[in-house]
Amino acid sequence: MIPAEVAPWCVASVIGLVVVLLVLGISADFAMLAAAVALAVAGLITPAQAASGFSNEGMLTVALLYVVVAGLQSTAAIRRMTGSLFRPVANEKLALLRLCVPVAAASAFLNNTPIVAVLIPVVTDWAKRSRIPVSRLLMPLSYATILGGTITLIGTSTNLVVMGLVREASAKPSPMSGLRAIGFFELAWVGVPLAIVGISYIILLNRTLLPVRTPVIDIDEDARQYTSRVRVVPGGPLVGLTIEQAGLRGLPGLFIVGIERGDDRVSAPGPETVLRANDIVVFAGVLEMVRELIGTRGFVAADKPNSHQFSGTLIEVVVSTTFPGLGQSIRDFGFRGRYDAAVLAVARNGHRIEGKIGDVVLEPGDTLLVDADHGFIDRWRDSRDFYLVGKVDGETTPSHDRAWIAIVILASMVGYATWRGDMLGAAALAAGAMLLFRCVTPAQARGSLDLPTLITIAASLGISKAVESTGLGRIVGEAFVTAAGGQPVLTVAATYLATMVFTAFVSNSAAAAIMFPIALGTAASIGGDPMPYVMSILFAASADFATPIGYQTNLMVYGPGGYRFTDYLRFGLPLNAIACATTTVVLGWQYGLY
Repeated sequence: MIPAEVAPWCVASVIGLVVVLLVLGISADFAMLAAAVALAVAGLITPAQAASGFSNEGMLTVALLYVVVAGLQSTAAIRRMTGSLFRPVANEKLALLRLCVPVAAASAFLNNTPIVAVLIPVVTDWAKRSRIPVSRLLMPLSYATILGGTITLIGTSTNLVVMGLVREASAKPSPMSGLRAIGFFELAWVGVPLAIVGISYIILLNRTLLPVRTPVIDIDEDARQYTSRVRVVPGGPLVGLTIEQAGLRGLPGLFIVGIERGDDRVSAPGPETVLRANDIVVFAGVLEMVRELIGTRGFVAADKPNSHQFSGTLIEVVVSTTFPGLGQSIRDFGFRGRYDAAVLAVARNGHRIEGKIGDVVLEPGDTLLVDADHGFIDRWRDSRDFYLVGKVDGETTPSHDRAWIAIVILASMVGYATWRGDMLGAAALAAGAMLLFRCVTPAQARGSLDLPTLITIAASLGISKAVESTGLGRIVGEAFVTAAGGQPVLTVAATYLATMVFTAFVSNSAAAAIMFPIALGTAASIGGDPMPYVMSILFAASADFATPIGYQTNLMVYGPGGYRFTDYLRFGLPLNAIACATTTVVLGWQYGLY
C-alpha cells in the first residue's frame, strides 16, 4: 500500500512517464491506457475508477457525434453548406475574411477534421483561381476551425470531455459550490470574442508573419512537384531512341531529373541520351502529365509490376500520426498489398523525395500520390491511417439527395440540446436519425468511430481520478495560487498557460481531463466560483496553434501548404498568446474576478 503522503508524487511520476512515452513516439491510446492500468495495479485508484471513463457522458457523446458527422460527410452536406463561398476574390484580405468567418461558424457545430478534409482541395483550387499563394490560406483554414470550435459545446471533443467531467463532479453527494452544468451556447461568451480577435489577427498579420511557401501545389505554374519513376518497356517503341527523338524534351510542366541503369545513375541527362530497355526514367512535374505519361505506350510505372494496368484514379493523401507504417519504408510496410494501391510519388514540406519510392520512410504529414482503383476512397475514407485530400483528376463528390436531411438532423440536434440541456440524448437521437434516414450506413458509422481517440479520452479520465483522489490536484492548484500572488485573474492565466503547455505533449482531450481536478483544486485554494478555472482549461486545451502536431487539422494542412515547423511557431505562437490574454480578460469580466 502506497502511503498517502507519497501517492500524489507517484501519480505525477506516472503522468511524467506518459509525456516521455509520447515524446518517444508511443501512441497516445497505448500510453494513456498503460498509465491508467498502472495506477489501478498500484492501488492509487480502483479498477472501477480506472475504467469509469468508458461510461463517461462526454466520451459517449464524442462517439455518437462521430456518427452524426459521418452522415454529414457521406451526404456531401458539408460541401453543400460551404460550396457557395469560394468565388474568385480581388485581394488576399477579402479571401481570408470570406474563408475564416463561415468556416469558424460551421466549426461551431461540426467536427473540425472533416471540414478541413473536405475544404483542402476546394481551397487549393480557389487559391489557384484567385492567384493567391495557397500557403496563405490553408493554415488560416485550420486556425479558423479551431477558433470556431470554442463557440459551442459540440465544437470540439475537448468541450464535451469537460462537460462530462463537470456533470459527474456536480452530481456527487457534496459537490463543490458553484460547479454547474455547461450550457450549449455558454462557451460563446468567450468563444465569440476569441474568434473575432483571432480572425482579425489572421487577416491583419497574415502577409507579415506567414511567408509564401512553395507547397506540393505550385499556383504560379500549376505544378505539383512530385518525383515519379517510369520504366522503359523492353521491346517497346522507345528503346534505342534519344530523349529528344522520344519527344521527352519540352513537355509542359514535366522534366527528366535522372535515369537509373542498374547501379548507375545518369544525372540531368541531355537530349542526346539514348534510352535503353528497363531504364528507369525519373521525372518531376505536374500530376496530370505524369498520369498521361504512364498511360503512354512504352512506359510503365517503375515501382509496380509490369502487369499492373493504370487504374485511372489518382488520389492525394496525407499520412496521419496514427499511420501504422511510420518508421518503415513503403516497400517493407507492404503499402500496395495492404491498401491495394501503389504509391507513385511522395512529397514532404513542398520538396520532392529523392531515391526509390519503395525506400522512402514515411512520416506524419507526408503527401502521397496514390494510384488506386475507383473504390479506394470508399474503402479508406474513414480510416485513421491517413487523411484523404482528394482526387487529382478534378472529380468532385456529387451532391447526395439526402444532404438536406442530414442538415435538418444537425439543426434539430442543436435545438434539442439547447432546449433540454441533454447533449448525450441529443447526440444519440441524431445518430439514430442519420442511420434511420440512410444518411450513413451501419458500416460507415462503425468506420467513423476513432477508437484510438476514444480510448485515449477514456483512459485519461481514469488518470484524472487519480489526480483528484490522491490530492495532486489540490497541491498543484495551491502552487498556481501562490505563483499568481493570490490574484484570481492571474490564477486563471496560470491555469490556462499550464494547460496550454501540457497540451503540446498530450492530446487536447487528455490534457483537459488531467487538468480538470487541478482546476478544481485551484478554485478550492483561492475560494470562489470554480467555473472560470474550469473554463480556462477548456479553452486552453481547445486552442493550440503553435505546432503542426498540436492539433490534428494543423497536421492535415502541413504538407499541402508546404509549411515548415517554424511557420507554425512564427504565426501560431502569437495567436496562442492572444488566445490566452483574450480568454483571461473575458473570463475575469464574465465571473467578476476584477
